[in-house]
Amino acid sequence: MLRKRAFFASVFCISDSCLYALGGNDGEEDLIYCERFSVQENVWRPIANMSVARNGASVVSFDRVIFIFGGNNSFSGSLDSIERYAIEFDKWSMPRVKLKEPLHDSIAMNIGGNRVLILGGQNGIKPNLRFDIYDLTCECIGPEDLKIETGKMFLPLCYDSATGNLSSFLGYGDNFISHTSK
Repeated sequence: MLRKRAFFASVFCISDSCLYALGGNDGEEDLIYCERFSVQENVWRPIANMSVARNGASVVSFDRVIFIFGGNNSFSGSLDSIERYAIEFDKWSMPRVKLKEPLHDSIAMNIGGNRVLILGGQNGIKPNLRFDIYDLTCECIGPEDLKIETGKMFLPLCYDSATGNLSSFLGYGDNFISHTSK
């Protein structure tokens, strides 16, 4: 890597065959610095800096977009912010959506359909015992491509212990679709 770092977030993007190392801590301070490793060229290169220095963040990629979630900052503590990196423009932005609570050392998983599952980690010194699902469709396509002007997709979960069904309700505005699975 170009810069010494620990506790950084990393993700591999299939769309450009690059491994990304984001933020972290260099032993003295939390980092905003990011870099990527091109597998095809076998070389590390710096990319644009994040807006917020963070270590212990979680990260996912969707096609040509990377999202980094929460993390810890020595000045602010656990963070609830999310940053979006557009690979083709080498640019970070701050979506309006935030984590439901500040978290660091959590796990983020791409569960398809521009949705991410975030679980585990800590909120300050308290362990996070819940999981949340965020739909990032509006943030993935970018504001210039946004055709939907009403809010985000909702995904409240309902678990029925008697039947073992997990139900979710998806939709924008008043157009809701229900899905149940075991």
